[in-house]
Amino acid sequence: MAAARVVDDIDEKFCQCCVCFEQYKKPRQLQCLYRYCTECLEKMIAKDPTDIKCPLCQEKIDVPKNGVEGSKSDFYMIGILDYIKVKKSLKKDQILTCGDCSKQTKSSAYCFKCTDFLCEDCHEYHLSRKSLQEHRPHILSLEDVEAKNITLGKLSILKEAPRCQTHPQNQSQLCCKSCANRPICLTCTYGEHRNHDMYDVTELAKSERKKLPNQKERN
Repeated sequence: MAAARVVDDIDEKFCQCCVCFEQYKKPRQLQCLYRYCTECLEKMIAKDPTDIKCPLCQEKIDVPKNGVEGSKSDFYMIGILDYIKVKKSLKKDQILTCGDCSKQTKSSAYCFKCTDFLCEDCHEYHLSRKSLQEHRPHILSLEDVEAKNITLGKLSILKEAPRCQTHPQNQSQLCCKSCANRPICLTCTYGEHRNHDMYDVTELAKSERKKLPNQKERN
């Protein structure tokens, strides 16, 4: 069995858009699985709102009716970018402001649900309080960051499930295959996505993690 890919082994160039040559901003995937910044895709679609050619593989792509919003948000690349952001923040200064108590002290963890660093006391508080139970699966110990042992699988668990794009107050339980794997909640299945082909979001997560190492070789 192949070893799980460690996030730190991924070259940062893998996280650069080939159109603007900058780190991806709100990355989205085309049907051919190549990814681009949302803004870069918008510029491509503005030139031809019917169909575009992927700059990398030259495959002709039909533009969804709702434009760039119809392209799949690349949640796994977004997760990698968030992890890189955490690492860079640590390199700049180990003394950071705790997002929970606002003390300036050495951070102990990062909570992806709070989207902020935690000092040692607030880290322990997160792990012990029943009211913060939902945060626990999304807490990244900075010791693990230093040890460089975070795999793509672990990162996908740490990241909070994507929100429904139509009802952002709801977490997405499903991805709509008919709409470029758009993340949706159960409420959507009674509306515009009624009778569409659906994936369970956890099943799609497993298949996307398997694709990432191969996509690294293609880019």
